Amino acid sequence: MLVERGNRCLLRLNLLLNRLPKDIKAGTMKSMQKDMKEWVENWKRVGPILEQILAEELRAPDYEQGLGEFLPMLDWACMHAQPRETSGLVEQQRLFMKMWEHAGVKKS
Repeated sequence: MLVERGNRCLLRLNLLLNRLPKDIKAGTMKSMQKDMKEWVENWKRVGPILEQILAEELRAPDYEQGLGEFLPMLDWACMHAQPRETSGLVEQQRLFMKMWEHAGVKKS
């Protein structure tokens, strides 16, 4: 996946370079092509390694770190929460009726 992104970026850069004036293109083209080739080669080498690291992180998440990031958000939500007077079902039914009316369905 990461290698595909690298190849797409390389294609975009080539398209942009083709739009440059010829005098700029002559000197720039060779050095940029060399840089782009090195960049693509690096991604071909590093891309699979990064994908493997990502897969390992997804298979074995660090719950302690995640909890450390989640708890402040939960604390903020609890501090700023406003008590509700209803469950929201009446509002939900009102929105459903509005949706049905918009769709042209007749009430039974």
